[in-house]
Amino acid sequence: MDVDIALGVAFATGVILHVFLFRIGEWDTWATKLMRAPFIVLAALSVALTWLRPAEPILQSFIYACQLDAASLGGILVSMLVYRAFFHRLRSFPGPFVARLSSLYMTSRALKKMQPCHELKKLHERYGEFVRIGPMELSITEPAAFRDIYANSSPCEKGPLYSHGYPSETVLEVRSRKNHGPKRKPWDYAFTTQALNDYEDRVGRYTDQLLGRIEESKGATFNITRWFSFYTFDVMGELAFGKSFRQLEDNVEHYMSRVAHEAQRMIGGVFIYQPWFIATFRTTPVLNWGWLKLQAWSNEQIRNRLSNEPKVPDIFHWISSEYRRNPRPTPLDKLNLQAEIRLIVIAGSDTTAMTLTGLFYHLVKAPKVVAKLRDEIDGLAAQGDQALTKNASLAKLRYLQACIDESLRLLPVVPTRLQRMTPPEGAQIGSRWVHGSTTVVAPSWILCRDSRCFARPDEFVPERWTTEPDLVLDASVYAPFSVGRSSCAGKQLALLELRRTVALILHRYDFALAPEQRIESFESGLEDRFTLNPPEFKLVFKARELSSRAS
Repeated sequence: MDVDIALGVAFATGVILHVFLFRIGEWDTWATKLMRAPFIVLAALSVALTWLRPAEPILQSFIYACQLDAASLGGILVSMLVYRAFFHRLRSFPGPFVARLSSLYMTSRALKKMQPCHELKKLHERYGEFVRIGPMELSITEPAAFRDIYANSSPCEKGPLYSHGYPSETVLEVRSRKNHGPKRKPWDYAFTTQALNDYEDRVGRYTDQLLGRIEESKGATFNITRWFSFYTFDVMGELAFGKSFRQLEDNVEHYMSRVAHEAQRMIGGVFIYQPWFIATFRTTPVLNWGWLKLQAWSNEQIRNRLSNEPKVPDIFHWISSEYRRNPRPTPLDKLNLQAEIRLIVIAGSDTTAMTLTGLFYHLVKAPKVVAKLRDEIDGLAAQGDQALTKNASLAKLRYLQACIDESLRLLPVVPTRLQRMTPPEGAQIGSRWVHGSTTVVAPSWILCRDSRCFARPDEFVPERWTTEPDLVLDASVYAPFSVGRSSCAGKQLALLELRRTVALILHRYDFALAPEQRIESFESGLEDRFTLNPPEFKLVFKARELSSRAS
């Protein structure tokens, strides 16, 4: 066959493969295999050409095979780009032209400062409420769309981002509604009222250790970002493995915490818009060395914990119940349990630590709020020494809860990437019909600062949740613990930690910015790694006068 004709056929084959195969469905979890495919095809073509054309030098056959392989890849690429740019079902939605072609556009924007929330806000200011931010993804800031995407009644399910742990699957990552119920059930058992009562004293031990560290550092610079992270990781280590990570005691970041944060910055920050890369990262030798080491560590902790069942059930007891009942667990069962145990620790610690740090950032700027909050806390403390250590009592402090709610409004722990996918038949999202199998996000960080939803949207005003409800114009977009089937199972445990820690610190200590801490560096240093991650934030604590406590 003529060389030019053969190359044309190879190119056309690539176009056909894209149009009738790769254009349909999801391929992210196939990324590693697809990246190997051209090399396998190249080897097969080289062997075939050498056999079919024995008179040709082997090198010439190899070069010809490379040309055919490249032509077919070129056909796939050209067809894909032309389709995405001009014929895709989302072509009517506005957005940067480059974003139509590749999700690398948003990755490049996110890499600027690791703050895609600000980049998305700029895009919405330019293009409107519906913006195409990727080949198959829309960012939507119409308030009514939030309910259509995330509510229990929504036809949307979780998007491809949640397949990043493939083949393992946690309760956070399960995308099928049918499979979500059985996955969620043990988590609900782990956070019943009785279970929370069982955890309360164990949480209290670590709260006391944190307060001890503050006491030791009175008058000196105290990095609350570091110590709040140590606190929440130690709590979750206790409830997940039955033992502390000893970060509060040793003032040393634990291996799991360090590796988890490094992986989160890479996966949740840099490659959050590239689910295919995450799958490749975890299955490629050398690149996945840290990941394999973390898996081995998780497996060791699970083995130790399964042989040491505590008298009082903890979170792991409930999450592992089905695994323990299974006489012959499969390798996938073990992978799933490893993934769940990492989820317990990481999701249950980073989010709470961020909320604590963010709340103190807002409080240090609002002395009137602190004074009002202290009045409420001191009033409870006057009822007895144990009043500030009982969650049932702390839960009744309306202004404390309002301060937590307001901080979460301004600094939602998942600011931009709660991704969902429309059903194959499409769905009405707000005022627009969105075609089937489209990934959609409604960025909480933008909507919770939208003047259509909140008056004085950029101000920290806890009263909007108590005495000034007129400042809340549309509460439906406020869902700091998510909504519907995917709402946070550990919400009440997080609130237990938050209430107890804030109440005890404010009752015992005054605080101010450390001399070297610039207040504006906090928000400019925040990083979106799927969950919001705070920069160093340094305060100075000093003991409150007994008279001020009594008053």
